[in-house]
Amino acid sequence: MFSVEFIASPAIENGELCQRGRITLGDFSEQFISPIVFWKVADYERHWREAAQRLLGGTERSCFVTAMYASPADGVIFMWPAYRRGEDVFLQHRLLLPQHVIGDFDSSDPYAQVGAHETKSADGGGPLGVAGTP
Repeated sequence: MFSVEFIASPAIENGELCQRGRITLGDFSEQFISPIVFWKVADYERHWREAAQRLLGGTERSCFVTAMYASPADGVIFMWPAYRRGEDVFLQHRLLLPQHVIGDFDSSDPYAQVGAHETKSADGGGPLGVAGTP
């Protein structure tokens, strides 16, 4: 089971109007805070539907943005890149910082910021099966 949804009413968090949400994948669940200054609630929800439709339509890369600003220079953008491999979809949590932007940043096309899929070990050191290898 996968879901991404808002779970509370808007509130001021860190001086910004935000809305609390939750992403769920199987038994894993994590809450997030979405600023609703640049993107509004409807923008996030529309984007999440589009991101899911891309995967259902067979696209190999998509992403679920949970915090969007006009650019990464205006605030950290939080996203969950999604990678399709056959019938499986892998999700990763990612912070998009200015130094990690691929090409020119376009908030209407967050999918352009989804790079190649890299699998890391649980401790973050290198590809699975390679960590700790001399």
